[in-house]
Amino acid sequence: MASKLSTLFLFGLLGLAFLACKNDFDNPAEGQVARNIQEIDNYLIANNLATEFRATSSGMRYIIDEPSSSTVSPQTGEEVEFTYVLSYLDNTVARRVDSVTTDNALRLPIGIGVMVPGLDEGLRLMRVGERARLFLPNNLAFSDSVRANIPKYSAVIFDVRLLKSRNEAVQIQDYLRANGLRSTTDSLGSDSIRVYYTERGTGARVVSGKNVTVAITGKVLRTNKPFDVRENAIFEAGANQLGIEAIDKGVLKLRVGDRATFVFPSARGYGAQGSPNRSTGFYIVPPYSPLVYEITVKSQ
Repeated sequence: MASKLSTLFLFGLLGLAFLACKNDFDNPAEGQVARNIQEIDNYLIANNLATEFRATSSGMRYIIDEPSSSTVSPQTGEEVEFTYVLSYLDNTVARRVDSVTTDNALRLPIGIGVMVPGLDEGLRLMRVGERARLFLPNNLAFSDSVRANIPKYSAVIFDVRLLKSRNEAVQIQDYLRANGLRSTTDSLGSDSIRVYYTERGTGARVVSGKNVTVAITGKVLRTNKPFDVRENAIFEAGANQLGIEAIDKGVLKLRVGDRATFVFPSARGYGAQGSPNRSTGFYIVPPYSPLVYEITVKSQ
């Protein structure tokens, strides 16, 4: 069967008008996934790995090269930290493209579509500490997109090591330790909104129902880079006009002249939906992102 498909594909390349090849001629993507899977299987056979791999319903093949005794596997919304070596298949040869080492390991949220589907799926099948090889047809990798040094419609291999998987609570605790925020003056109960005072003012306390003017710098805890900077944000305290529950509740703990840092989980920010940039298709704030806001109360 494989021989017949190869012959038909060759005739198509030669330009013969065989009906069986017409879709391939008109649409180069037609049939590529099946070819990728066959190429992956050929690679596994050629490298004596045919009895070691496991397959998923998506078409991915994977091998756990170094098992782990950990019982922790990534869950949707958690931040995974991992390293990888990326290669693409050229018949039965894996050609290396790039890599990420422990010195600059990637940290990305899992299960929300910010990485290629096969890598996301594969990481969720792993346990912390494991090393695995993920064999992906193009529809689970880069499809027909042009990626440096990878031909279109290529099957790829991610040789990946899963270093950590952190839920939001752990991310927040790690951030607090790294930034010397060892105790909180105010924690708003079950809301988990932590308020850290960095400068105390002497003005009146912010009152619900009154307009308040604040300077805001908002950062995604994962990257610690500002995405929301406003020098004079004016809103009615307690009315949630900014659409960020943590600010609305946290500001009621402040006085005019106070400068404070709010640290809170995604449930008190942009939640599971995040904040997308509709013009680019990327996220300003990814789903399940804990946030840090620096707030200075200017007037009320």
